[in-house]
Amino acid sequence: MSAIIATLISLTTPTLAFPKNGNDFIPHSSNDARITFTVPTADGTKFPFFGNEILSYDGARLRYYSSDNSSRELPLVIFLPGSGCAGAFSISADNHRTAGPEAFALQFKANARLIVMENPGIENRFARETGIDCSPAFQRMENLEVRVAALQAVVDDVRSRNWLHPHFMIVAGSEGVAWATRFATSSTNVSHLLLISGFGIGQPLATVHAALTGWGNWSFVGDEPSGAQGRLRSTLARWEQVRRGTDLEGGKTIAGHDQRYWRSIGTASPAEDALGTAAQLYVVQGGSDESSPAVNYEAGLAYLVAHNRPFVSEYIPCGDHFLICQGDGGVPRNLQDVITHGMEWFLTGRLMKSSVAVFNPFDALR
Repeated sequence: MSAIIATLISLTTPTLAFPKNGNDFIPHSSNDARITFTVPTADGTKFPFFGNEILSYDGARLRYYSSDNSSRELPLVIFLPGSGCAGAFSISADNHRTAGPEAFALQFKANARLIVMENPGIENRFARETGIDCSPAFQRMENLEVRVAALQAVVDDVRSRNWLHPHFMIVAGSEGVAWATRFATSSTNVSHLLLISGFGIGQPLATVHAALTGWGNWSFVGDEPSGAQGRLRSTLARWEQVRRGTDLEGGKTIAGHDQRYWRSIGTASPAEDALGTAAQLYVVQGGSDESSPAVNYEAGLAYLVAHNRPFVSEYIPCGDHFLICQGDGGVPRNLQDVITHGMEWFLTGRLMKSSVAVFNPFDALR
């Protein structure tokens, strides 16, 4: 869910369901640089995304999925995953393929090419995460440097197919928010950022907030000491350990992640990185999120205001990490609305004014 939790569940609500095919994959076409493949379904219906497998610049296998493999010129939208080592379009417990927030953008597929990025380090196509801890190989690649390089390799491959014309939007949730904002600091092609349930000044704030208030559904310090002061003392000691690079005994992890994660993704500040990009910002948060705290989002917006950084924001007071409210029956209606609003914002420049708050201190100068 969030970049900060131990459960390692990505911001990927099962919104599409297609019968699973018994075959692992069906080769579609290939060359030295890329293998494309279909995502099969048991009943022969056409799955709305095509798989692409390439190698990163250091030889690691990467996958991304496209809603359109034709040569049509279309605006490009890239969806980044949250945390976790489940593969894109993995198989659910009821034997169907699942999809995440990108499913809500399919209504725009005639007007935009949707790209779904898979986390680097996942060995098998359509891999289904079965436990809390991911493989050591995945954990070695669970840092911003690797992820930014992987996204650059995918963008370069997309460019080689003449799919980049010339700017694109990144949609990211949870842990993917830090990835998206860091990548945007080095890519002028990113014109829009839609950031959901993960924006703020960084995870140190979230850990301190959890220590002082008992907030959240995860633990940064392991065995929880009693009282706010004890939790804060342990949290600061853990951060000292991370910053010094002191390895944990017996290969233990911190909230499900190893030290490399906390020294990169764990110390990243999406709000600070947002100052390093000219991309338009659309930031979304649920007030009842127990994986990425609303206080971090609040601090992130305040940071942008203090630095005269324009943004658009949508806040759902009752929303959890998937923006689901208690009375929604588990259906991510708010997330669907946010993806719809964000796609319209990117494609037309129009905003659903009743749903958003806008900060633009330079508007009066135009």
